[in-house]
Amino acid sequence: MQEFLESHLWKATLAAPQAADPYSEPRRILRDAFLSFRQRAEILAAEIARDLPSFTVHDISHLDALWETAGLIAGENYSLTPSEVFVLGCSFLIHDLGMGLAAYPGGLESVRQDPRWSDLLTQIYLEKNGCFPTQEQLDNPDAEIQLQATAEVLRILHAKQAEALAFATWQSKSGEVYHLLENTDLRVIYGKLIGRIAHSHWWQASALPEEFMTSVGAPTFAPPSWTVDALKLSCLLRVADAAHLDARRAPGFLRTIRRPAGISDEHWQFQSMLQKPQVKEDRLVFTSPCSLPIQNAPAWWLCYETLKMVDWELDQVDRILGDHQRPRLRARAVAGVDSPRELTAYIPTDHWIPIDASVRVGDVAELVKRLGGAALYGDDPIVPLRELIQNASDAIRARRVVDETPDWGAIFLRLGKDGSAWYVEVEDNGIGMSEKVLTGALLDFGNSYWSSPAMIHDFPGLLSSGFRSTGKYGIGFFHFSCGAREFKLERDALKTGERKQGFSNSPMV
Repeated sequence: MQEFLESHLWKATLAAPQAADPYSEPRRILRDAFLSFRQRAEILAAEIARDLPSFTVHDISHLDALWETAGLIAGENYSLTPSEVFVLGCSFLIHDLGMGLAAYPGGLESVRQDPRWSDLLTQIYLEKNGCFPTQEQLDNPDAEIQLQATAEVLRILHAKQAEALAFATWQSKSGEVYHLLENTDLRVIYGKLIGRIAHSHWWQASALPEEFMTSVGAPTFAPPSWTVDALKLSCLLRVADAAHLDARRAPGFLRTIRRPAGISDEHWQFQSMLQKPQVKEDRLVFTSPCSLPIQNAPAWWLCYETLKMVDWELDQVDRILGDHQRPRLRARAVAGVDSPRELTAYIPTDHWIPIDASVRVGDVAELVKRLGGAALYGDDPIVPLRELIQNASDAIRARRVVDETPDWGAIFLRLGKDGSAWYVEVEDNGIGMSEKVLTGALLDFGNSYWSSPAMIHDFPGLLSSGFRSTGKYGIGFFHFSCGAREFKLERDALKTGERKQGFSNSPMV
């Protein structure tokens, strides 16, 4: 049974009316176009399991279930026009299709052209073998590493590929050309918007208002009231996709056949326990009729973290809709996620109590003092100075690779005096730092940006280019006590390519 046909979103907008309908023809045009689109999307969705067998279900049953989930979260009185529901439904269909190679007309070869492919091969090889691969090993990876890289690159690229799918073409050997959205007029009118909304489920929520502030007028064949407010639709897509976590995504028999491992298996475990969510007042309520035993504790904790993520998404969307004078959704939070003990009322445990024992740092400055400064560098000021110069050198060499400018770069050392205190300042015009780096890795004591997933995202191709960082520690925005001296990073600019870092023999503010 096609469950989406029973959703109130469908019945209220695109279903064939039971009584006389002055807009039956424009409604039929949208309905027929969607059903045709869905038939072809179903074929592509069925191929995802070939490339990502350890992932939970992403076939047409997931895409259809988003109608019910979105309707539940929005509430039955949430107003959407038939045009909006058509665009939303098409976005449901393509948002995850890029997780299968079949969604790329060029297949695996087109995916391998992305610079992140080589980066991921390099990262996986490094994690597996403890050393960087040779070019020969990158060109001819073993089957296991290639499978891992394929899964990861598809996960990274799938949302971006969704944007292209409304216009993508597949050509048969006999020359026949296929589109997912066959209706040419609707493809021209809504294809780009459908793709952008589908892509947006992978963006930061804060990017939605800027992208989707303007409503789109009704198509010429429909009444003027059939406008499309893409901001509402992008919000609905992201929360519906995040919240579809019930047992339909993880059938027990299918798990037995596919035998997922590690964290993938933990996803299967907890989702197989969840029933369809409910809404009580403004809370989305997830429940399980079964108690998880202690051996399934990792799966229970993953469930807790996942539901906290859904809660965060609902909160972000509620703020966006309220701030921009859009109708708010009925569900605005998830019940039970304020504490692990509270969630056991909904997702029970069997003779064990989940207690949050996460490591916390109450005094960051004291931790840095104990682990950094003299404990890390000793009493010789030349050691941290060398580290600063190595960091500057890393930034310059990275920029040379990214900008393809082998002769670029300069490092400046300055000696200065601030009152009675002398200081050394190191400045470079290297790669600079994005906002994410400034607020993430730079403030995360002990975390390195180089070779991380964040670097692969920011600078595709850098990791597999042969670039290797020389800095060992990374000073960050911290003071390090070293005998009578304190070392600190003085300033870093937001991606300006200008960076200053240094140390002094007295505290600097």
